[in-house]
Amino acid sequence: MTTRTVYRLRSKKDAVLADISDDRVQAEVLAPTHGTRHWREWEIEITAAPRSLLEAGQDRLASAGASPSTHDSKLAHALNRDPAPGPLPVPKRKGPAGDVMLAYFRDQVKELKQQDPMVRQDAHDAVHKMRVATRRMRSVLATYRKLLDDAETVKTLRNELKWLAGLLGEARDAEVMHARLKEMVGQEPSELVMGLPESP
Repeated sequence: MTTRTVYRLRSKKDAVLADISDDRVQAEVLAPTHGTRHWREWEIEITAAPRSLLEAGQDRLASAGASPSTHDSKLAHALNRDPAPGPLPVPKRKGPAGDVMLAYFRDQVKELKQQDPMVRQDAHDAVHKMRVATRRMRSVLATYRKLLDDAETVKTLRNELKWLAGLLGEARDAEVMHARLKEMVGQEPSELVMGLPESP
């Protein structure tokens, strides 16, 4: 949830030069631990002013203690997602099995990240695809656990993936039930279904 306050910088002739947005953000954080995160962001958007005004505004905010964001977006911050890819499980020794495992794991991480925003937008089949990627990641960590270096990290990651899969499972069950009910209602005569528009 974002609460935004906008301040407008105006010229002597009352023309809008720039908008300064003061955002107070509250988000439910999924990892590494579940909880609520609060932070504050400032954004400057030039509307009809030279770039020097933007630079001056940035300097003024910096002098007040502000620092550049380390995340690309509020969503990335809420998801605790770093701009650079996070560390992956490390095999104990190099070899074909470890290479195959890491390649497959990277593919599933990529799929999970691609489906995450789609799930939030309620895109078709996104919940199912993200849930499958989560299950596959857990399966890889279990199957190749003897190849992995840090058993405690693997255990923590599998627990987090299990928790995420549980949430996605609840959403998926609701989707399947909704589709089933819609199909059943569609098989009923239209005159017996309340809420449907009458035929002209």
